[in-house]
Amino acid sequence: MMTDRLAEKQRQRIILRHKASIERYGYTPTALFWSNRDVQLKRFEVLSRILPSLKPVQHQAWSILDVGCGFADLYTYLRDKGYNIQYTGVDLSPDMIFSASNMYPALNFLQGELADQDFCVQSFDFVFLSGALNEVVDETGDYAKSLIQKIYQLARYGVAFNLLNRHDSWIASRSDLQSFYPREIVVFCETFAKKVDWCADYLPNDFTVFLNK
Repeated sequence: MMTDRLAEKQRQRIILRHKASIERYGYTPTALFWSNRDVQLKRFEVLSRILPSLKPVQHQAWSILDVGCGFADLYTYLRDKGYNIQYTGVDLSPDMIFSASNMYPALNFLQGELADQDFCVQSFDFVFLSGALNEVVDETGDYAKSLIQKIYQLARYGVAFNLLNRHDSWIASRSDLQSFYPREIVVFCETFAKKVDWCADYLPNDFTVFLNK
């Protein structure tokens, strides 16, 4: 049976890992386990393709949920691209939430897993998840799949998320990294999503899935 909740041991391990990473690297993408900012931004560029074009809806304010928000770098990216967004970020790490809240006091941040939050169905226009499912928490991948179903329920218009690509030999060799075959995830998402698109042509070890309603 799939679950969208981590075991307490897993929660504490992730919290401590992020705390140590911030202490070591500060407010940088490296602290979020990205190799560099360019890689992070490339993923953001692909994720943002789910959003409508800026030209006809330049003044439209989209409500966005960023799952595993880290330092809210996705907010900065979208803001700088000209999007008008109502941003909510959620992260398991209290240190990430503390840091993001200090940098962006006007934004809404929530600490904990997504399952800890009391969101209603279709609470947000769009839901994003970038890199939050890259760490192994179960051998089956059921936690990731359950979370993907959950974020689809929370979106009014669409979801965009990325995962590590198991076709990459280095990724496949890492027992600590959660990876998937793109087709496996696409087939899974087609069981509940109205429209599923995906791409894997931007980085060798990553793929992005778009779920539209």
